[in-house]
Amino acid sequence: MGMILTMSVSGSIIILFYILLKPLAARYFSAKWTYGLLKTAMVFYLFPFPYWNSYYIDFFCFLLKKERELSTLSMEQSIDLYAEKMIEYYPDGSIHIIAPITTWLILGIWIFIALCFFIFGLRHYCMQKKMLLLSSIVMADIRELTFTNEIKQKQHILRKVLLKESKYVKSPVTMGIINPIIVVPESIQTYGGEKELAYAHEFIHIKRKDLWYKWLYQALLCAHWFNPVLYLAGQKLNADCELACDEAVVASLTKEGKKAYGNILINAAEWSGTFR
Repeated sequence: MGMILTMSVSGSIIILFYILLKPLAARYFSAKWTYGLLKTAMVFYLFPFPYWNSYYIDFFCFLLKKERELSTLSMEQSIDLYAEKMIEYYPDGSIHIIAPITTWLILGIWIFIALCFFIFGLRHYCMQKKMLLLSSIVMADIRELTFTNEIKQKQHILRKVLLKESKYVKSPVTMGIINPIIVVPESIQTYGGEKELAYAHEFIHIKRKDLWYKWLYQALLCAHWFNPVLYLAGQKLNADCELACDEAVVASLTKEGKKAYGNILINAAEWSGTFR
């Protein structure tokens, strides 16, 4: 549990640094940059970097050709010392774990809640995906498939992407990390214009593997469910992800194109806040 807490704290420090930097970053840095900072924070939630301090110090001492005094215990020494306190050896050669009952209780609670987060999250996603697929139809119009293929080529996307449309969605939706699916509303204007911009936005999500990062965040949420900072990070991650995609789409648009894209964002905001 100590290692989990260490990862949780180190990741939260990066998130808090991001929150403090955000007002300044919004003026001088792109959303892609701040989105990258949030993705970096997820790495700190994944790996216990503070536990490896001794290795970093040894590496820099090696580069500087200096010796250092071992004023702190290495990771292996810390584990051995912890094991000595947790394990009791009997004369007959048997080993008994003497960890306090509270340690096992806390560990059991953490695992149980983490599993609940995983099961309910996966169930919700599967139900949402199933409903979306059942309520949509595969796009079969040759003209529309042609211009969407041109958008894919511009984004240098080689993966097969299933295109569907539905009258039950009010803004474009992308699902599936292995076999991506894009579902667009029937109400969006067809053959270029708004629909082309909507597809461009969703293809950028696929190109940048944003869905992979969102799934990674869900996995981190299962492990660090006790950390309130991570819930705040989820909101920031979704917002910056969408803004980064918007920046990428707008960068290549004319004045009229930017106006059309602005109308899409306004319409989408009325229904669901933004593209998903």
